[in-house]
Amino acid sequence: MPSRQTTTIMPPETKRTVLSTVCQPRRPSSDSSETVGRGPVYSLLIMVLTIVTGWRCAAPGFLWLFDVKRPVSIVAGMNERGESVADNQPETDHYGDSGRTVFGSHGEVSKNDLRVVAHAEVDAANAAVAVAMAGGGLAAEANAMLVSVQNDLFDLMADLLVPYPSDLPVDARIIPEHAERLERAIEHFRQEADDLSGMLLPGGTLSAALLYQARTTVRRAERMVWAALDEHGDVVNRETGRYLNRLSGLLFVMGRAANAEHGDVMWVPESSVLGVLEDRPDED
Repeated sequence: MPSRQTTTIMPPETKRTVLSTVCQPRRPSSDSSETVGRGPVYSLLIMVLTIVTGWRCAAPGFLWLFDVKRPVSIVAGMNERGESVADNQPETDHYGDSGRTVFGSHGEVSKNDLRVVAHAEVDAANAAVAVAMAGGGLAAEANAMLVSVQNDLFDLMADLLVPYPSDLPVDARIIPEHAERLERAIEHFRQEADDLSGMLLPGGTLSAALLYQARTTVRRAERMVWAALDEHGDVVNRETGRYLNRLSGLLFVMGRAANAEHGDVMWVPESSVLGVLEDRPDED
């Protein structure tokens, strides 16, 4: 049986962030009886870790040893140093059970905070895009476009975690060029789609149906981002909402393009009761 080849689509910068988060050494709480200093013993442990596991897992230890600032994690539940807030909690005290979470550099907030909800909806939208890709049947350029969109959505999640504007370190910001790139992509895929006039039913090929479903998920994420902007407009980047608005348009056009050979199913108003309506006598 031939060996399967796997393709890594995670950008190097994201991979480094994930590795540093996964390999982050556990720090004892301030009231713990354990004490881990930054002296010779700790340095020796780091050297052993480097030899045994390689530099990837040892590097975060060096960051702690020399108190180097790390980028903000894109995952809610991490503090501004990218460390899990659960590290300073007793094992039996599951952080978050009280309905609170540490949301990036915004600090501790309610899990119902609209910024947290918007972050979660963008995460769901990214997963919906992944399902559309996994369904198969998309052209290579469409897949490549969606991979870049997934990376953009991680940029957007990182953006939401840090107040805007801010001098705090941030992994990524959504800028006007993000949306402008999508506008060019919309024009490109529009040329592959049939006539865009009329209202259509979501469906057709599996690829198109999954793209239409992803579009509705992106729309929901966009609404939550605008809601967060309404409530926290002084600390949320408005370009995040603009990007999601363009993305829903792109997914719609890509869905139409995926149905180019199959054809879209158009909406016929009151079609299910058309015969009944025609047989009704005039009310006059």
